[in-house]
Amino acid sequence: MLEDDIMKAVETRKESSRDIARRQKTNPRQEKAKFGERVDGQQEMQVAVSQWEQCVNPLHVALEVSANLLGSMMQDEDAMSSEQDEASNLLLAQAMGQKPFVDRIIDLVLVLGGYRLAPHETASNLRIDVVEVISKALACLSNIAMGETVLAEALGKNGKLGQLWQMLKKSLDVTGATSAMVVFTRSYAVCRAQVVGDDFNFVLHQMLERTPDESVQIDTLSMLASAVTSGIASLDAVVEQMTVALLKLPQTGASAQLVCETLNALIDIYSDDDLYAEIFRRLNVLNHFQNCLGKVSQQSLMSEHTAEILANVEAFIDYKLAN
Repeated sequence: MLEDDIMKAVETRKESSRDIARRQKTNPRQEKAKFGERVDGQQEMQVAVSQWEQCVNPLHVALEVSANLLGSMMQDEDAMSSEQDEASNLLLAQAMGQKPFVDRIIDLVLVLGGYRLAPHETASNLRIDVVEVISKALACLSNIAMGETVLAEALGKNGKLGQLWQMLKKSLDVTGATSAMVVFTRSYAVCRAQVVGDDFNFVLHQMLERTPDESVQIDTLSMLASAVTSGIASLDAVVEQMTVALLKLPQTGASAQLVCETLNALIDIYSDDDLYAEIFRRLNVLNHFQNCLGKVSQQSLMSEHTAEILANVEAFIDYKLAN
């Protein structure tokens, strides 16, 4: 069979039979060498994955425990199993709320956030682990922020707030990033001051208009309202753009909860008659409120929170009509 192949090759190509035979005997050895390289590469990958898991799995557990302990600072006394447990957990949470721990958490988010933005394979286990670690670290920061500890000081050091904010804006983990940004803007004026200009454009288009997850949209509404009403000057153009985007939301088949949260955000923005009054009139925001109120009120099932917002909407409409 080999001789027949050589004769055919000689007939069709200008190459001696000796050269052809030598080449065909060499190729199997080359293929075998390539196979050996592939096996070695797979073994190295398995070792690397095992080492990564040994590092990241304890980190998952540590961050999850830390987030839960920090969250215990905001729990009611009845939520704890005993007074002794409550006291020990509170001491641990207070210790973690101090600057060294906060600094390390922020640095961890920044380092992993840089990897998260790198052009790696989206579906890899490594990438999934990084997203989960960032999400748990952000949960720690969110709980620290709500506990009014030293987060603002730690963020302000060496411009870390700006670095963290930029990382959150670019993070593909939109849900975790939005939750953290909401807590930051609610808790610290230094964080609210970051939400200006291009940040509004990002939040409006990426988080509000292009994100199908309503929980993310609701968090975003809260963040925008907090930033707009925080006393930052020269936001007329931003408020108009934001209002236009919000007025579109109920027209996209949104749930009653999202519609009510949208109205609630608009109430926060336009409740002061001295702020953005011209935009309120020109965009006919009051008419939008009346239309949405009529549609949402017809729904039979709604949460207590949604019903409370509707009552606020009715009071807001009555107030604006009277003034």
